[in-house]
Amino acid sequence: MQKYPRTYHLSFSAEVHSDDKVISMVHQREIFDASFVITVKLDGGNCCIKPNSGVYARSHSQPTDHPSFDYIKNIHYYSKLHLLNPDYHYFGENMYAIHSIEYDELEDFLYIFNIFDTKSKEWLSWSEVVAESARCGFLVVPLLECDRDIEKCMLKSLSSKWLGGDAEGFVIRKSDRIAKDEFSSSVAKFVRANHIQTDEHWSRNWKIATLLT
Repeated sequence: MQKYPRTYHLSFSAEVHSDDKVISMVHQREIFDASFVITVKLDGGNCCIKPNSGVYARSHSQPTDHPSFDYIKNIHYYSKLHLLNPDYHYFGENMYAIHSIEYDELEDFLYIFNIFDTKSKEWLSWSEVVAESARCGFLVVPLLECDRDIEKCMLKSLSSKWLGGDAEGFVIRKSDRIAKDEFSSSVAKFVRANHIQTDEHWSRNWKIATLLT
């Protein structure tokens, strides 16, 4: 797994740019008709822990050396190598640095949202993600509880607070394991309108977030 796959937008996503991709209505309906979970899309930094090689940001060309990942390296990599499954890549939101949305109810600076099994070439089921995260002492991203009126639920829930901050959006995925080549048809996102994107100066001017005491 070189980097986290591109996640297509739902047909009703509030913010879709010209270079974004939208999931087909056929695949969207297949997700809605399956057993699914909806996770909150936190405004952090894409982070991947690979037990055999280190901690990566969005690019996987080499481990990241940016200081905003130091907490993840020290607390969740070096101190947990004896726990981590060497066949897994752990993907999460690095919340150590404040991006566009500030959260004031963070319990940790890493929230796992997916885990890739490099042996089977599958994304773990959501129940497996939760169980493996708990075993390793990781938190997982919050869940949004929705009935089958998913569009209405997501739109309404944008006004709610998650970990003391606004949701960047939501991600819906099939609950079961997902084959590597079926990711784009099994996972989709809804992004809030007018979300302020992190600009190119972020890495020079970043500030550390705070944890609940």
